[in-house]
Amino acid sequence: MASLTPSEVRLLESLDDAITAELAACDPAGRLCGPKRSAVKLELLQNFFETLASNNRLTLTAADRGRIRGAVSASLPARFVRRDRVVCNVGGARPWEAGVVHAVHEPDPDDGSGRRKFAYIVLTDPPTARLPS
Repeated sequence: MASLTPSEVRLLESLDDAITAELAACDPAGRLCGPKRSAVKLELLQNFFETLASNNRLTLTAADRGRIRGAVSASLPARFVRRDRVVCNVGGARPWEAGVVHAVHEPDPDDGSGRRKFAYIVLTDPPTARLPS
């Protein structure tokens, strides 16, 4: 096993702090806990460290923190499952609408990389009956 440079150790510490903070912010109810939380944290730490270190980037940027936030959010278990009735914020003059969860973690068709996903696709009740994501 190769030893880490002081800069790499600082990067690991920064990543650990950022991932821990995002887990706390994104999961205040503790839906992801125990060994599963530790496994997710370790996987994110390894993935981000390998990516940044291989590109010789040893400090976190705001964009990196945004990617960490997205990765943490994507690793959390869904609060709702398909066919659950929900009320969702769709914006506009009538921002809150009731509907049924149609899909969970659906890939964004506008994202060519296939990495970005919608948390939920909801079929709203009539009279609007649309599929906001």
